[in-house]
Order: sequence, then structure tokens, then C-alpha cells
Amino acid sequence: MEAICGRFNFKTKNPVEEKLIDRMCHAFDCYGLDKHGIFCERQIGIGIRGLNGDNLKSPLSNENGLIRVAFEGVIYNSQDIRGYLLQKGHLIKTHDYGELIAHLYEEMGEDCVKKINGMFIFALWDKRREKLLLFRDRLGLKSIFYTISDGAVIFASEIKSILQNSDIKKEIDFESLHYFLSYNYVLAPSSLFKNIRKLPPAHCLVVSSEGTELKKYWDLHLDEIKAEKEEFFIEELLRLLETAVKRNLDSHNPAGLLLSGGIDSGSIGLFMSRLQNYPIKTFTLGFPEKDYDDDVKNSHFISERLKAEHNETFLGADKININTLKEIIYFLDDPIADPGVFASYYISKFAGKYVKVALCGEGGDELFAGYESYAADKVNRCFSKLPLAPLLKYPLSYLSGFIPVSDKPRSLEYKIKCFFSGFGGSPLQAHSRWRQFFSEQDKTELLTRDFLDSKAGGENLFGVYRNYFDSTKSGDLINKLLYVDLKTYMPECLRMFDVMGKSSLMEVRSPFLDHELVEFLFKVPSIFKLKGFTSKYLLKKAMAKNFSHGVFSKAKRGLSSPVNVWIKHGWKDMVTDILSAEKTKSLNYFNQKYIEQILNEHFGNIKNNSWKILSLLVFYLWHDIYINAPAGKNC
Repeated sequence: MEAICGRFNFKTKNPVEEKLIDRMCHAFDCYGLDKHGIFCERQIGIGIRGLNGDNLKSPLSNENGLIRVAFEGVIYNSQDIRGYLLQKGHLIKTHDYGELIAHLYEEMGEDCVKKINGMFIFALWDKRREKLLLFRDRLGLKSIFYTISDGAVIFASEIKSILQNSDIKKEIDFESLHYFLSYNYVLAPSSLFKNIRKLPPAHCLVVSSEGTELKKYWDLHLDEIKAEKEEFFIEELLRLLETAVKRNLDSHNPAGLLLSGGIDSGSIGLFMSRLQNYPIKTFTLGFPEKDYDDDVKNSHFISERLKAEHNETFLGADKININTLKEIIYFLDDPIADPGVFASYYISKFAGKYVKVALCGEGGDELFAGYESYAADKVNRCFSKLPLAPLLKYPLSYLSGFIPVSDKPRSLEYKIKCFFSGFGGSPLQAHSRWRQFFSEQDKTELLTRDFLDSKAGGENLFGVYRNYFDSTKSGDLINKLLYVDLKTYMPECLRMFDVMGKSSLMEVRSPFLDHELVEFLFKVPSIFKLKGFTSKYLLKKAMAKNFSHGVFSKAKRGLSSPVNVWIKHGWKDMVTDILSAEKTKSLNYFNQKYIEQILNEHFGNIKNNSWKILSLLVFYLWHDIYINAPAGKNC
């Protein structure tokens, strides 16, 4: 396990001091990474931090030392690449991925990334051309941040490392704050920090004395739909999924499985059981709340079917205190206010005691149309064609507000309210409403007048979704919406899993997001993903011989935590203390009267405002940790 960082003074040519790169490396000490290697030469400095047991070396080079690479992640086809390079006459001295890439770059230049199958980020220094290249994998399984400041580019796996540079100010990007309040995360290429950017998935940043250039090296092509029968798609899915699982298994360490009790992780487990000659260790997280026990029950059935060594643990509100919240937020840097972050953190702590690599079913919903929103998109498209649809929107939306609040996960009340809030709009507007928590109207009540008058607005937020939606020529609506989610929400979800796994020195891998499998699935007509209102149809058909239908019929919950219940009960005092009038006044962004309103509505069971409250809770603590804290703060 590694983390990388560096600085390139591409305009000023000022030398980079080794002690700065050392300080940037030590920003990762909170993970228990305890050994690092540094390369500094005039205007370039690159560092890599890892575990003492990983035989870590400084950024690796080719034979003549003209190319240096700092790599984080894993290359699944490294043996194929090694064989290719040996045939080309390269002398390879180590088993380090960085050295492989250095030689591969000699052969292929910037296109070297196209030959790599894996989850990765890496920094490559080309001395001869005085050029730095930063790469991120195709789906965003790993993340890298950067900033361009006064003729220098500063980069790192995480923002906390970038902030070790004294010339970087800790400021909020106010347009990103609008986005965060709307969707509970900030979409690449932005972050909540002003001028600190996320490298988007499938992109390369090229930096030289001539300036910077952002290049996209991979994308999906939705206009290449295959006209084949169902049997063909099933056979190809099974073949590619087995190949993906095989690639993700660690040849050095036994891999565990994060088992949520559903078909996604169950399918991964099925192939793991076939490919490994020892029992799988499965890990399931449950909750004491009675409406959240289906996953535990299902996981028992699946683990027995897999003949696995099953392990389970339970997470209650009492195990997430303010110190835990601060630790999670500190690890994430760029905040994510998703209830799944608590489950991800806790299951990683639990599984990390047993295994160093764990596979999961992440990505299944975004590839097979697993969320309720995709079925709602179908209904909305039909309703929108009715002659009276525009007249029905407002009365139906108003009436849905009288449905009693439920604490059940993904309750009928939640689904109806989400549906009617987007009803009658364009297909993309209706779809994105399922992920929007503070509406534009909500934000006019939440944000102070001074803030709204003087700071950047959020009127262009929906444009990000529209750009992805319009970039594809496909006439398949569901596939287009899946593509939008894969480009927007999915990378942040993956970052959450990656960072929470890293916090326990465990690597979380997602076989469904093998790029060859993803490319195939976007050539499958969406009728085989959402058939009628049967979600994940193709995957269910492929797995039907191995699991009973009962596993598939349970309500989808995944690793989402019952935050709505915790806020009302176990967290009530903590929430009211953090969102106090005194702290709101010190921020000078929000109206306390509106905050008290949503709290009272939630505590009084009038509305489920848990997502809004969680968003504010995370932001207040993030602001304390990163904006108010002294520069250079470490764990």
C-alpha cells in the first residue's frame, strides 16, 4: 500500500527541497505508512510513502535514470506487461509497478497507460523532455489531487499532503460548496478547496515549461450496442466477470469479501470460491435497528452457499462519536456526506484485522440499473407523455408531502417523494433529483443573503450532468443515465471505499469495474439490465442457477447506515451541539433559523431531513479540521 506526492516548479525552475517532499510524505502517517522514498533533482521532487514490509524504494526508473515513476495501486496484467517488455529487450530489476511503467513509457510514450489494466494513479517524470505526467485509472478507483500555483504544480494522493506547502492557502471554493450542499460530494475536477483539483478518471495531466494540458485517454462508446440474444450476453458476462475476479485476487495475500447480502457481492463471492483453493473469508456489517436486518440474513445464506468462513459485526449510533466523525472527515480530505461512509469505515476496520485485500460488489448498481431511480425514470418518461402531465406535477408533489415519515431503508415514502419531486421534468432532471438533497429553493433559505449576493452561485450545477448526458449519441435512455452516474457519483463513492479501506491498511477492490467488463456492459441494450421493472435482470439470470430467487427479491440497501434514526436518538445531543447558533454565526454562511427548522422537522418525525443534516454536520466539522486548523496539521 502506497501514497504519492510531489512538486514541479515548471515555470520558475526553482529547486525543490527534499525536506518539503519529506514533509508531504509524512502527511500520510495517519494511515500507519512508515517508510518513504524521495527523488529530488533541481525543479522536480517526487515522494512515495508505504509500509515498511512492502520493500519500498524511491520512485523507480528505467536503465538510464531518465524516467522516474511513483505508483500507487495495482496492475492486474503486470505479468503480461513484463513479458512484453522482456521481449523488447528491457532489463527489469524489480517487481515494482513503477519500474514496469518507466520501461513501458519508453516503448509507448503517453499511450503506455492504455496497456495497463488496474486501479492506479502514478506520476512520471521525463527528464529528457523535462515533462511531468499524472495519470488516473479509467473508472476512478484511485484518486489524485493537484494544484497549479505560481508556476508550480503540486500533486498528491490526498489534499492533506498538498497543504504541507506553505504557499497553498486553505480556502473554500464557493461554487463547490453549492455543489456539495446539493449532492453531498464535489464532482471532479473540483474539490471543496479553492484551486485544488481532482484529476478526473481516465485523464492525464501533462506539465512542462510550456504549461499544462489535461488529456482524456479513454471513454465509453454508447453507440456501439450489440444486437445479440440474451444467451450471448449471459455467457459473455459470466466469462468477463470470472476474468475480472481472477485479476482482482491477490497472488500474495488471501483476499476477503465484503458481503452486503445482495447479488453483487454474492456474484463476486461465487467466482472467488471457484478460483481459490481455500475458503473465502466473508465480512458483513449489520445494524441493531429492526428494519435493517435483511442484509445479515441474506449474508448467512450466501456464505453457506459459498462454504465461506463468515464473520459479522454490528454498528450502532453509540460507536460513531464526534472523534470518529472527525477521523473519517480528516481521512477523506474532500468531504463526502453519504451515510455509507460510516458503514464503509467500520467494515474496513473489522475486515482489516483479518485480510489485507478485500473484494466488493461496488459498481453493480451503476452497471445493471440497480437503483430505484432507473425504474422511476421509465415511469416518468411514460407519465410525461400524458396530456395533463404538466398540470399534475404540482398537486401530486404537494400531496406526496402528506405521506407519513418512515424510518425504513429506502421506504415507499422516500421513493414516492423522490419521484414526484422530479416528475414532469426532462429525463435527466428527474433522474438527478434522486441524488439532490438541498434544492435550489432550499439553499436560498439555508444560505445567508450576504453569502448569496457575494459568492459564486450554483446555477451551473445541473450543467455538469447535462454535459455528460449530451456527450453520448445513444438513443438508449437508461444506458445514458447509467453513463452519467458512472462519470459523476461513482468516482466519489469509490474514493470513499478506497480511503476508508486505506484507514485500516486494507485495499478494497471492485471487480465489476474492470474496464473490459464495463466496456462490454455498455454495449448491452438496457432492456437486459432493467427488464420491465426487474432491475439487474441480466445479472440475476446469469446467477439464477447458483442462488435462489429469494436472495434477489429483498429490498436494496447495501452499506447505507440508518443515519435518519441515529440523528433522532443516539446522535441528537451531538448534532444540536455541532449545529449550534454560535458555530453557525462563526461560519457566516448559513441561516440558523432554517437549520433549526430542519432539525425540528426531523426530531418531530415531520420530515426525513437526515441527508440535509448529515451534509451540514460533515461540513461544520470539515471546516473546523481543515479551514480553521493551523497549517501543516497532521493526524
